[in-house]
Amino acid sequence: MRKLILLGANNPEAARQARALMKCGAVHIEGFLDNDAAKHGTDFCGFPVFGGFEVLPEWIRRGVEFVNLITRDTRTRHQTTRVMIRAGAKLGQFIHPSVDLTDVHPTRCNTPGSSSTRTQLQCQRRGYHQSRVLGRGLRLPGARRQPVRQNYRR
Repeated sequence: MRKLILLGANNPEAARQARALMKCGAVHIEGFLDNDAAKHGTDFCGFPVFGGFEVLPEWIRRGVEFVNLITRDTRTRHQTTRVMIRAGAKLGQFIHPSVDLTDVHPTRCNTPGSSSTRTQLQCQRRGYHQSRVLGRGLRLPGARRQPVRQNYRR
């Protein structure tokens, strides 16, 4: 059974989804990491908050996977993901068991110097910024691709 640590103890919905994942037996959620020192050693919606990045190496040695749930802003999410990847963390999946991924097919993601076909998750595991991936990301077959809007100041 895969073991996950969730980064960012802020959203109670994450705890609800964690319980749903554990109920289906696919993963075991160990708890949360959060860089807010006031949360260290406490419980968040029934899950322990172990600490911040200072305990990251210990959990990496134990072979757990990590999921970044930080939603404050994309810059913070990107920076914390990069810290985890540089430390050697393996990123895991946090997809609700009721989501049907049957018709989801990989498409080319916009990664520097890449011409291969990868799924969005594979791109994230390689440390590419999420906004680069979402431009092409995962699409359902037959879905029309929306033109990308780019606002440039002149």
